[in-house]
Amino acid sequence: MRSQPSIALPGPDSPEFAPALACAVLILAVVAQLAIPSGTVLPEDSALAPRRVRPPQVAAIPDYPAILQAPLFAPDRTPRADSGAATGGDGDFSLMGVAAGRRFAVALVKGPDGKVHSVSPGGEVMGWRLAGLDRSGATLVRGSERMVLALGASTPIPQADQEAAQ
Repeated sequence: MRSQPSIALPGPDSPEFAPALACAVLILAVVAQLAIPSGTVLPEDSALAPRRVRPPQVAAIPDYPAILQAPLFAPDRTPRADSGAATGGDGDFSLMGVAAGRRFAVALVKGPDGKVHSVSPGGEVMGWRLAGLDRSGATLVRGSERMVLALGASTPIPQADQEAAQ
């Protein structure tokens, strides 16, 4: 006849004693939670109808023309109307900024329509193709026309002057 193998419990000097004791205490706590009824008394049902849920109100984002009237980074806090603007055949373009990383480059170009367009090299904005981009400017090309937008310049850089500067 075979006897059942007995499970040897670890003694108090054993390194397994503390984890075994902790498991036993946790098991007893779970059993006590399930065995003892909860003392919470629920409220009686109400005859009142539940409140209707109101959809959240989203506040309109205001246009802050005062910010444009006193630019933060202008020393005299007066706006420059021609900052970085270049006049093309379709109107005024201005280079708002350039962002570049290891695998991407993007120019933020404000078009004559007043919208800011994000353009990657080779991309187009209002019929103009972004042919060149560096930290200080961007070159837009449309057919045989070429427009150089300088970042932070008050007037566009003529193409001949830019090539001589490099």
